[in-house]
Amino acid sequence: MSHFRIEVASLFLVITLAFLCPRSHAQWIQTTGPEGAWVRQLAVSGSNVFAGTWGGGVFLSTNNGTTWKTANSGLTNLNVYSLAVSGTDMLAGTDNGAFISTNNGKTWGDVGFTGPRISSFAVVGTNLFIGTPFEGILRSTNHGATWTAVNSGLTNASVNSLAVSAGNLFAGTYSGGVFASMDTGRSWVQTSLTGTRVLCLAVNDTNLFAGAAGGIVYRSTNTGITWRGSIIGLSFFGSPGADIECLAASGTNLFAGTYGGGVYLSANNGAIWTYASAGLPPDIIYSLAVAGTEMFAGTAGGGVYRSSDTGTTWTAVNIGLRGTIVKTLSVNGTSLFAGTWGGGAFLSTNSGSTWAAVDSGLTSTTVFSFVQNGTNLFAATYSGGVFRSTNDGTSWTAVNSGLLRLFVPALTVNGSTLFAGTVDGVFLSTNYGSGWSKIDSGTAGPSVISLAANDSNLFAGLDEGGGLFRYSKSGTSWTKPDTGLTGTYVSTIVVNGSNVFAGTNVGVFRSTNNGTNWKAANSGFSFSNVYSLALHGSSLFAGTDIGVFLSTDNGTTWAAANPGLATYAVYSLIVDGTSLCAGTWGGGVFRRPLAEMITGVRISQTDVTGKFNLEQNYPNPFNPSTVIRYEVPARLHVTISVFNTLGQQVATLVDGFEEAGHHEFRFDASGLASGVYFYRLRAGEYLATKRLLLIQ
Repeated sequence: MSHFRIEVASLFLVITLAFLCPRSHAQWIQTTGPEGAWVRQLAVSGSNVFAGTWGGGVFLSTNNGTTWKTANSGLTNLNVYSLAVSGTDMLAGTDNGAFISTNNGKTWGDVGFTGPRISSFAVVGTNLFIGTPFEGILRSTNHGATWTAVNSGLTNASVNSLAVSAGNLFAGTYSGGVFASMDTGRSWVQTSLTGTRVLCLAVNDTNLFAGAAGGIVYRSTNTGITWRGSIIGLSFFGSPGADIECLAASGTNLFAGTYGGGVYLSANNGAIWTYASAGLPPDIIYSLAVAGTEMFAGTAGGGVYRSSDTGTTWTAVNIGLRGTIVKTLSVNGTSLFAGTWGGGAFLSTNSGSTWAAVDSGLTSTTVFSFVQNGTNLFAATYSGGVFRSTNDGTSWTAVNSGLLRLFVPALTVNGSTLFAGTVDGVFLSTNYGSGWSKIDSGTAGPSVISLAANDSNLFAGLDEGGGLFRYSKSGTSWTKPDTGLTGTYVSTIVVNGSNVFAGTNVGVFRSTNNGTNWKAANSGFSFSNVYSLALHGSSLFAGTDIGVFLSTDNGTTWAAANPGLATYAVYSLIVDGTSLCAGTWGGGVFRRPLAEMITGVRISQTDVTGKFNLEQNYPNPFNPSTVIRYEVPARLHVTISVFNTLGQQVATLVDGFEEAGHHEFRFDASGLASGVYFYRLRAGEYLATKRLLLIQ
């Protein structure tokens, strides 16, 4: 058989005679979506368009946004708030430091500033400036090697934006309006725009523009000596004057991106504005950028949109942009659903290989929770209440009759009863959401953000210090039986027989008596926030702010299970067939076979499709060669590796694509010592391991 080679690996594995857990190669794999992101900043450098995302780092497009790829090598913080071009350099500001790339984002290096969030950059000659929300403005004269605060005269140190006009530096502040420096930051003076929350600045020829709270764009033609303002926009919340989040100039046109009100265009320096948002979601526009004749808009969850007709129409351009915040996951047969923060709902029918938006009728772009109930799929949303789909997400209908408000963070189902957690308490429906009624009082206060039920009790987790409540189905009121539960922000609850688990802001807690008493179950944890919990048999998975942890003893001890998951926080977990899926903050959906994490789990032929098979080698024992046969149902990438009893990989027999059908090869082990070995087949997400005995 071809592809034969001998290797020695230094990574030790945990082995049982029944099963080899392949941790040397085991890791999470990022799926292709859902596409979209919280795009906090856009920047253009020549033919390159960069998108700085919240949680997903930096993405690069070299074809006007048609496709994107990650550009994060060396970027140790993936919350990117600002981007800037300085000559041939690209700068990225995160919530913990500044980074620089000299090769179009291929690699990044720390520029030496590791302070608080960097909201903006500016370059004046050889001077590099950064604006921060807490420490004011800092300057570097040596490409970021050292930094010095330059705040003399700056009476408001919360800086949202920086801009350069005619060699002068301007700073927009949180509540102090606009400040100006005529001496490269050595001193600052207040302009006549005072007492105003300025969110962004832009320069167009001799015009200086300031975008402010309340939907006002101010213009100065004399370097800030005088200003004239105009009010634009409506937020999607219905209030006039949506805050101006970003400004961008393109020739004689000025664009304004607003907080929930879309994009507006002025062709006369801000005197008159027109709505220019056809095709854009009713979303927050965090960033705008111009690349030749193309205009780009970065949204809160919906990713990047492009306009080629001066903002008349917009089209999503998100292929490869996987910075999505996934709040919830749900599985129904071969359908995997992902609900995102700001990006809507997505469906994959091929284990994450491709995703499609399923938003028809779903008027809220933030989906907190999915629940399956028979042929019905329910979605709990940020601003639209509860929606129901009877056709696998193809279309949605609001089902909110009886709900007091439409902010619904949690859903669960028990039998034929559907429960919804809201800011007004818990509501139930026994007719598939057609009508809702409130469960008796007792959970007044913070929002209900998590729900779980068994045959006798309903559990509700609250935010903002509310703790956990229990409702007995044989009773009439809520009680707070949280003795020992010191976590006050209960993000997730799961029930497993007599055990109830709560994921909180200080770890996991377990109750063995239906929530009456609790004990911390955090041994092995190195984190605090637990956002999601998932059960698979006797195994409990926890999604945290630093990845996934696994307990196989009801939370007594935990171990990290994070290779390949980078630094993503995990907001949702669900078992999909033989894999665990993780919805992350900024990375979309990841998958990992359960057999890679749970020692002793073996995926049988019938567990997958009935067409995978790894046969026992023959002869066995053998000297010095043996035949191994296997079968795959489709053209797949196949690897077959051999390990010794120390967990060291000693041979790779197959590493390439194989066609569907039966295959076999002869393994010549004449270079190995006598003893017990294990051979493992990986084909797609199928894993199987068998034992062989070499006698020399």
